[in-house]
Amino acid sequence: MNDAQIRECVTAAYLKDEPEFKNVRITEVVLDAFGGNLAVVKYEEPDGSRNDEICFVGPEGRVRIFETTEELARELERKAKAPLLERLFTRPIMSGVVFVFLLVAVFITGFDSNFSSQALSILGSVVGVAAGFFFGSGKA
Repeated sequence: MNDAQIRECVTAAYLKDEPEFKNVRITEVVLDAFGGNLAVVKYEEPDGSRNDEICFVGPEGRVRIFETTEELARELERKAKAPLLERLFTRPIMSGVVFVFLLVAVFITGFDSNFSSQALSILGSVVGVAAGFFFGSGKA
């Protein structure tokens, strides 16, 4: 997700969950933090007082609004202490592993003289698609 998509998701979540808030605006977005993104939201309450909160946006676009700073601190602690396997099996890491595997496969099969040139060109195209997904997945 890019900055604009995160802002859109967070604004929609606040309009749905907190319809009484006015002038909801996202002042800061921190990308790729704790397995997702953080957004700072400022708003006016019905009584006119101004307030701000931090919410977490998962990679799939799910917005989690934290009502208290303590709740945010507990969630960030939980994310920071995530097991190594949980951190390794994220979408960017897995797409990178697949890309590297396909790239190595193309080089190895390229040196095999018995391998079909048509199959090698198809495998090369697959590597190109994988590279586009891997390097372009964070772009708009």
